[in-house]
Amino acid sequence: MGYEAAGWDLVFQPNTPRTAAEVVNLGYVLNVIEDPAERVEALTAAFGLTRRVLVVAALIRETVDTETAARFRDGVLTRNNTFQKFYDQGELQQFIEDTLEATAVLVALGTCYVFRSPVEAQ
Repeated sequence: MGYEAAGWDLVFQPNTPRTAAEVVNLGYVLNVIEDPAERVEALTAAFGLTRRVLVVAALIRETVDTETAARFRDGVLTRNNTFQKFYDQGELQQFIEDTLEATAVLVALGTCYVFRSPVEAQ
């Protein structure tokens, strides 16, 4: 269809170069980073590669059952012993805006767009 796409993943594609793009997708990444400072780094790095719009998706607390999960830092450990940070919708938006000093537009449950240009956001 004429679209170019590339991906980078710390575990599955760590040697793939990270390159700038019109659209950068940070889908369900912030949820699995245990260290809050590393979340900030990941979000900032992704926005740094964004030419036009950053798409951030994260799991929202009210969509999952965390009652049986063990609390760990500001998240939980799942039955598979993996870390998950579940956000409230407003918490996700605020985290993005505070970190990037840019407006995060809520477009769906757990999904925000952050535009480089205010004109593009309109």
